Amino acid sequence: MDMDDVSSNNIQHPSNSTNEINLAQPADTEDEPLSAVRPPPVTSPDPSPHNFENVDSSFMSQESYVPSAALQAIKASTEYQFKILQRQMQENKNATRLENQRFESTSTDISSLKSSVSKIENKLGPLQKMLASQTDRTLALKKDLSDVETTLRTALTDVQQKVPEVLRELSDLKNKMVEFERKLNSRGLSFGFQSQMPDNLRQMMEAYERQLGMCDVRIAELDSRFQVLESTSYNGVLVWKIKDYERRKREAISGKALSLYSQPFYTSSNGYKMCARIYLNGDGMGKGTHMSLFFVVMKGEYDALLPWPFRQKVSLMLLDQGMDRRHLSDTFRPDPTSSSFKRPTSDMNIASGCPLFVAHNVIDGSTYTKEDTIFVKIQVDIQDLENLN
Repeated sequence: MDMDDVSSNNIQHPSNSTNEINLAQPADTEDEPLSAVRPPPVTSPDPSPHNFENVDSSFMSQESYVPSAALQAIKASTEYQFKILQRQMQENKNATRLENQRFESTSTDISSLKSSVSKIENKLGPLQKMLASQTDRTLALKKDLSDVETTLRTALTDVQQKVPEVLRELSDLKNKMVEFERKLNSRGLSFGFQSQMPDNLRQMMEAYERQLGMCDVRIAELDSRFQVLESTSYNGVLVWKIKDYERRKREAISGKALSLYSQPFYTSSNGYKMCARIYLNGDGMGKGTHMSLFFVVMKGEYDALLPWPFRQKVSLMLLDQGMDRRHLSDTFRPDPTSSSFKRPTSDMNIASGCPLFVAHNVIDGSTYTKEDTIFVKIQVDIQDLENLN
C-alpha cells in the first residue's frame, strides 16, 4: 500500500462506528490514544530520511496541534503568574514608597525636635545665668537685711538699756526734790528761797521728762522701722496679710477708713519702691459691690538711676486659702503715658489698678477669708531689670 492509498482511505473507530473521524479535531469522548489510529509505517521507495514529500497533510496537522495547545496553556499560566508577580512588585513598590514617606516624616520630626532642643538649650543658658544672678542678689540682700537687723537690734538694745537709767535718774530726782522740800519746811526758810529752789528742780524734772518722752518716741520709731524691715520684700513680690477683715470692711462702709495701704516693697535693694492700696468696700464703679485693688509707684531713694516711665508687668492677686488654691488674679502692663507711672515728684503717684477686682459675694463665706483674714499678693516682673549691685 502506497502513501496515496493511506491518505485516501477513511479510518474506522474501534467501536465499529460508521462515523468518520477527522484527525484535525480533538475527540470529546474518551477514545483510544492517537497512536492507535495512526496508519502503519509505509515503505518508501526513497529510503532517504529527509523525504517528506509524500506525508499526509492531515497527519502533519494532528502532530502540530498537540504541542500548540500545551504551549497555549503554558503561555496562559506564565502570563497569569507574570501578572501576579507584577501585582506583588507594585504592592512592594507602594509599601516601599509608604515606608520612605514615613522615614522622611520621621526624619522631619527628628530635625524639628533637634531644632526645638537646640532652642531650649539656647534659652536654658541665659536662664541659668539669670538664676545664678538672682541667687547672688538674694544672698547679698539677705546679708544686707541681716546687717540692718543687727544694727537695729543693737540700737534698740542700747535705747532699752538707757531707759531704765533715765527712769532711775528721774526717780532719784523726784525723791531729792521731796526731801529738799521737807527740809525746807522743817527749817522754816523764807518764802522767796522756797519758791526759787523748787522752780529750778521742776525745770530739771521737766527736762528729764522731755528726754524720757523723746526716748519713748525713738523706741517706738525704731520698733516700727524694724517691723517694716522684717516684712519688706526686695524681689518684686508683696504678700499682704490683712487681719480683722469684717471690722475693716465695716469701717470702709461707714467712711471711717475708706482704704488701706500696704507696707512698701521693692524690685531690688536699689530698685523701684511700690505699695498696694485696697478699698474693701470698693471704689468708683465697684463701690458697695466689689473689692478694689490698686498698685502704687512710690518715691524711692534710687529713682535717679532707674528707667522711667515704669513699664514692668504687674499682677494683682487674691489668694485662696483652701486646698484648691483657686487664686483670683488680674494682670496689666502700665500705660507709659499715664501719670501713675511717671517718676514720682511727691511721696507716691496716683494709684492704678482694678476698681472691679473681686465681687463681695465671691469673697464672703468662701475660702478667700479664713479666721477673718485675707491675703493679697502683688507681683512685679523684674526679669528685664538691670541689676545695679
